[in-house]
Amino acid sequence: MEFEKNPAKEIIILPADGQGTLNEIVLLVMSGASQQKIDEAASKVLTQLKTMGAEMILVGCTELSLAFNQENSSLPVLDA
Repeated sequence: MEFEKNPAKEIIILPADGQGTLNEIVLLVMSGASQQKIDEAASKVLTQLKTMGAEMILVGCTELSLAFNQENSSLPVLDA
């Protein structure tokens, strides 16, 4: 498991505004929005996470798996 390889890594939790953007992404995916709109919203979250020091994204939601992947993320993505 990836966490076992890096036991000293800190888990970063998005603040409330980032959580709101994640909810927006889920709704965009569920409504069939364009990939461009989904990618734009995901980019906001990625920027915020990188600013907070994130080195990897852990995705644990089916809809978020469509928004965060190796093709559109500047951070490594681990899809649970």
